[in-house]
Amino acid sequence: MTISELKDAIFEIVAEYFKGAIVSWLNQSGGGVKPKSAFVKLTLGNFGGSQHSQDTEDEETNEIYQSTPSDCYLTVDLFTHGKEVNTPSGTYYEDTATNDLDDFVNYMESDYVLSLCDKYNITIQKEGKLDDLSAVVDTSYEYRARQLFTVMFMREAHGEAGISRNGWKQTPSGGGSKELADKQNIDVDADKLNVLNNL
Repeated sequence: MTISELKDAIFEIVAEYFKGAIVSWLNQSGGGVKPKSAFVKLTLGNFGGSQHSQDTEDEETNEIYQSTPSDCYLTVDLFTHGKEVNTPSGTYYEDTATNDLDDFVNYMESDYVLSLCDKYNITIQKEGKLDDLSAVVDTSYEYRARQLFTVMFMREAHGEAGISRNGWKQTPSGGGSKELADKQNIDVDADKLNVLNNL
């Protein structure tokens, strides 16, 4: 799994819950935030991984690819206007940020999300306590809460140069080349080779 694929999987899981809010990755461009809607900001970072990797052979292509257990932090920030409360003396908005985000945490720890994580071969675990950040001044939203998660996944490297994959393209930052992507590490079975040589 690449980091881009991981982000797509996480976004799908989070956006399925927050259907009534705007969900976006940090610094993602395109489309402004609607002031009347709650806003969920996702941040992925602090990538790490084991120094030990496992070589696996693809039975269809005989290609060897390397899988490395990896992890990172997912930060979920909820920005909200809260709940409108009408009283005889007027209308005010109640701070529901921590309550709303706590409900999301229950969703993330549910059997349903566990099945989605199994589908993508990832693990998402709550990390630390839910933070009430409503005291932080924000020009667009009155209330804010944050929850940190640890995400574990398998990072894969294909080919001799570690960048081969279907539909390979040079990275937007100019990384890689077709020559490197075409370098393959094929495991040749000695018995199969002997049979071919005797034909």
